[in-house]
Amino acid sequence: MVHSCGSTPNPLCSCAIGSLQLPVGLQPYRRALVPGPGVSVYCDRQEPNEWPEHRHEAAQILIALQSAVCDVSWQSRDGGRVERTISSGELWVVPSGVSHAKRWLIEADLIILYLSAGWLSQFDHRLVDDVGFESLQKLTLHDPLIAGLTAAMQGYCDARERQHAGQVGALGHCLAARMLRGMAIRRVGAAKIQRQLGADTLKRVADYVEANLGERISLAALAREARLSPGHFSVLFKATTGLTPEQYVLRSRLVRAKEIIMTGAYTVGQVAHMTGFSDHSHLSVQFRRLFGTPPKNYLPPLRTTGTSSCSSTSNGSLVRAWCKCCLS
Repeated sequence: MVHSCGSTPNPLCSCAIGSLQLPVGLQPYRRALVPGPGVSVYCDRQEPNEWPEHRHEAAQILIALQSAVCDVSWQSRDGGRVERTISSGELWVVPSGVSHAKRWLIEADLIILYLSAGWLSQFDHRLVDDVGFESLQKLTLHDPLIAGLTAAMQGYCDARERQHAGQVGALGHCLAARMLRGMAIRRVGAAKIQRQLGADTLKRVADYVEANLGERISLAALAREARLSPGHFSVLFKATTGLTPEQYVLRSRLVRAKEIIMTGAYTVGQVAHMTGFSDHSHLSVQFRRLFGTPPKNYLPPLRTTGTSSCSSTSNGSLVRAWCKCCLS
């Protein structure tokens, strides 16, 4: 692995362990890195100091442990400079080749796992293809073994005995694999959440439909309410409600039509025009498909006592369209 500290030599970047070079900390008791095939491990207690600008051919996962507070910076893909402070319980993922620096503000425990490209090839490369941050606590909720491996590795590092290098290396492989697995699981879960509409967005769409049932409602208009493209909106709406936007609008029109018919104040033909249907026949066909009976059967003479138990809600037709009593 090649280490670079810029175009001019830097005395703080002179520490080499095998083929992997690391920036030298300023404390006199800096520990050596434990090299390994695929995963190399560095763990120690850092005094306040700076690790100057550097980069590696290996990707890295930095685990900030007890009492850690560290200012980190890195060069973004567009060439800009990004800065952030990380603290205990955070993971910092740095892809290979990314120029970065660290400034430890207080004495702190840390573990850094350096991951070779060959070893990473067995995992989804997207997990380490950009700078990112993860919560150690959230990872351990999914996989308690991560907490045990981290504690064991920290214990070996605190012992400061070189004969533990073999155990540290083995733990490093296990910990890196479990962390990457946990990161993949968390990102899949986040992607699933992002593939659905939020509650506020869904309410805006439902309110728009409710207010315009007597008019033409286009997919483009619904997408504008959701602040999405029509195609993206259609996918997310179906994933969220189980209905296409067109199916939802039709069902909302029919639920509204049923409610109006049950008042007995209008003819079925009038209700058809009030709820966006072209005529009595159009409403009757769609009504029978959904409710299994013609609209006239819901006129007051044939209605049981009381009114529909479906109450009006803030979500309007969205709730009523799913209310079993309205669809029975």
